[in-house]
Amino acid sequence: MMLGFSVYLLLPLQGFEGNLANSNYRLDNWYGFWRHITGEDFQGLMFQGGIIKIFENVLAALLKQIDQTTIITTILSIVGLIWGLRNRPTPALALAGIFVLDLVFAANYPTSDPSRYFANFYCIVAIFAGLGFFSLWQIAGKLKFFYFNFLIQIILFFIVIFVPIFLIFKNYSAVDKSSDNRAAKFADEVFAQLPQNSIILSWWNYYTPLWYQQEVLHKRSDVLVLNNSDWDGTIKKYLGEQPIFVVDLSQEIDKKYKIEKFGNIFIVKNRLYE
Repeated sequence: MMLGFSVYLLLPLQGFEGNLANSNYRLDNWYGFWRHITGEDFQGLMFQGGIIKIFENVLAALLKQIDQTTIITTILSIVGLIWGLRNRPTPALALAGIFVLDLVFAANYPTSDPSRYFANFYCIVAIFAGLGFFSLWQIAGKLKFFYFNFLIQIILFFIVIFVPIFLIFKNYSAVDKSSDNRAAKFADEVFAQLPQNSIILSWWNYYTPLWYQQEVLHKRSDVLVLNNSDWDGTIKKYLGEQPIFVVDLSQEIDKKYKIEKFGNIFIVKNRLYE
């Protein structure tokens, strides 16, 4: 757990380097650091979906869990939870509590695709499924009839082998993105058309391929790619000094500035109203 949390130590280090590409606040002070790791900017979205949305997300989470891990794993996880509560109540209750908290968090965040917030409790389901398998294996080993004992263990062993292989074949085509080069194509096209020392205001899935090409492939280091929610303020700061581009018009920048199509992005020309 500590190893997982250690990634946050990189944030203040990034903050000392200016940090413009990451957010519109600095990470090299306590306020910015805490704001980032607690997701303060998104806290206003919690508990905003209404009771109907909460129930919809909870149901979606449970159905998604069964679909992703199979009914066999679900049954094993229930058996594992029962075994854990009887034999190791403290860690079992802790895991169950984390499961519920994760579910509550995911269910109370209004989004059209809640499944990405369910990954944490899938891991807990896997732990309980392992406990369920272990408990059934123990029971099978205590049976007095040898052949029946052997048969149960063979079935359990088959489940251990079959379920992962089944999930691989079931989900591989859906998750295989080896031939999906849309992100690389987008970044190549954008960097190929940008003039020197340009600034591009981006967000979400647009900036990740651009940053990847800059940081990993070392392309177009002269371009400043900003993930900054204050687009208007940033444009005011740099307009007239460096070429400024936006990835789309979602921020309604076209209502304040003259915008022209520039390949598959937009260039900011000047203010419409002074």
